[in-house]
Amino acid sequence: MACDGLQSPTAAEEFTHVAEVAQLADDDGAELGPAVPTVLHAGADSRPGGRHHVGAEVEPADPTIADPSHHLGAGRVEQLLPAYYDFVRALNARGFVFMDFDGFWHADKAQLPAKLIVVRHDVHQRDIAPAYAMRAVEHALLAERSATYFVMLGFPPELGNTDVQQQYLDLITKLKADGVDVQPHISPNDLYVSQYQPSWGKKSLEQLHRMTDGDYTIEQYDDGVEITSVPHDPLDIRMINARFVELLTSYNQRWTAATGLTVRSYASHGSHLALNLILNNATMLDQRELIAAGVYEFDTYNTRVMNTLQYLSDNDELSWMDHPEQVADGQYQLLAHPRSWTPTLTAQRLAAATAAAEAAEAAAGDAQASGGASTRQQ
Repeated sequence: MACDGLQSPTAAEEFTHVAEVAQLADDDGAELGPAVPTVLHAGADSRPGGRHHVGAEVEPADPTIADPSHHLGAGRVEQLLPAYYDFVRALNARGFVFMDFDGFWHADKAQLPAKLIVVRHDVHQRDIAPAYAMRAVEHALLAERSATYFVMLGFPPELGNTDVQQQYLDLITKLKADGVDVQPHISPNDLYVSQYQPSWGKKSLEQLHRMTDGDYTIEQYDDGVEITSVPHDPLDIRMINARFVELLTSYNQRWTAATGLTVRSYASHGSHLALNLILNNATMLDQRELIAAGVYEFDTYNTRVMNTLQYLSDNDELSWMDHPEQVADGQYQLLAHPRSWTPTLTAQRLAAATAAAEAAEAAAGDAQASGGASTRQQ
């Protein structure tokens, strides 16, 4: 809709608007209310998608993996992400059932398959292009609703880049059209610091440790955690929780307006923010107090999820990624970042594994030779 000759904002620009409001906060951390855009617009603007963490390198679009669905036949899908293709095919052949988080959450947990992979893809800026390839692999090998894509739309450090926000939206549009479960990959701590305490973003972990050492205790329950604090704790955990409810409610509204999708769940982001190393996003979203507020049904790290599913993550580039036979039978949450399964990173991972094996073999040979020499000397 146009008004007075001006184009109404696109969905990407609506998320970017929050960054502009956040810049009004001064360096002393003066509080501002949560930035709720004046206009929420779903936006039909769709530019070609180009191309985890703060400061991640931006990689150019690889034409062999960026949205291959329009020009690749099924016979070539395995060439997109060979390691992921082989991994899924191998576990599928062993009788594993693949499921998205929506299906898992609403299932009778007592009736879940004994061999289960609940698939989670956290999509950061550098994961956008290979996410199209990952979707193509799943479309070729798995039943519908076999994975949830948690997309980092609206991440505060990226809000100033409308092109990146549009790339997230283009991916979400594609996944939504395919009937895929799509939910936010989110950092409540970044939302809070950017809106209410920008000066905290400049504090080091050491500074925050000095401020908070011994002030917080986490009590674990079957359905979540409770965080207790000393009186007058410097971070004011009760206020943070209240602000989280406001910020997440506002975020959910913007997400729905931009994507047409309802927010039901989150995958919390492992932010490098110092505050996140004190009060981790996953722990914060596992609080019974926040869950009871009804803003979200669950986070993928919630106790109620982790008590049911073993955690299988590609964060450490482990050998099971290339040797699926190492995955024992069981029920798992699989965190698979699309970029981690690209041919380039797969080749690097395999080369490192080969080098480590050769070094270990050489060390064993040296030890054996040394032992033999010692025996002869005796």
